[in-house]
Amino acid sequence: MLIQARLNLQLRTWLIKTYNVASEKLGHKPIAHTDLTDRVQLLDATTSNWERANNAQTFIAAEPYLGPPQRGVPLMHHVQPIAKELEDLYIRFFTNLATHYDQIDRVGFILPVIKTNEGFVYMNVLPALAKLGFKPKEFLPTEMAKREAAATHRGGLLYSRPDQLVLREIFVFEKKPLRA
Repeated sequence: MLIQARLNLQLRTWLIKTYNVASEKLGHKPIAHTDLTDRVQLLDATTSNWERANNAQTFIAAEPYLGPPQRGVPLMHHVQPIAKELEDLYIRFFTNLATHYDQIDRVGFILPVIKTNEGFVYMNVLPALAKLGFKPKEFLPTEMAKREAAATHRGGLLYSRPDQLVLREIFVFEKKPLRA
């Protein structure tokens, strides 16, 4: 995982260089380059307490573990224990955020939606996240969301390729103060 993160940062460096070459020709401002490779740490997101990251300027964007690869449309009873394991993982992550990172108030997060022989399985974590103070931010006004094909019934945006068995439900969560 640490190697993948570093490779992603190298890709980021390449993208910035490529954009900056084109930006000059298009009259856009170049993106400032900062090398973050040496700042990558391997931490358990469900237990870490990295004090430097706990500030209001931090925004987390994550595509977490989405479960094992599916080779064909799985049966519902095979997916249910996978969904439970993933739900527990995501709740532990947000619990850690609420416990150790109280200054972070925005999190972009992907939840898997698994296609089964009986329909789609959505991760049942939104009520638990709301109890921790994390509420989904509306992407679109309610009436517009009803007409948008990519909008889910829960307020997320759905992304997938036509042949995909594990779709991605995209959310931005905002942390709201809990009422006493």
